Amino acid sequence: MSVEARLREQICLLAKSMFDRGLTGGSTGNISARTEDGGLLVSPTGTSFGRLDPGRLSRFDAS
Repeated sequence: MSVEARLREQICLLAKSMFDRGLTGGSTGNISARTEDGGLLVSPTGTSFGRLDPGRLSRFDAS
């Protein structure tokens, strides 16, 4: 598994943990993280943290 794939999984696990503990409700907020190469992974708008899918995270490359 690539470093980016592991980061995507970690973001989703963190989001699920926050949702399960009641720290976020509905589809509010976003999570983002920098990749090793300076890119940015961002959770999609309007998605519940309880059902976040690693494949749906958006990636923005550094320019």
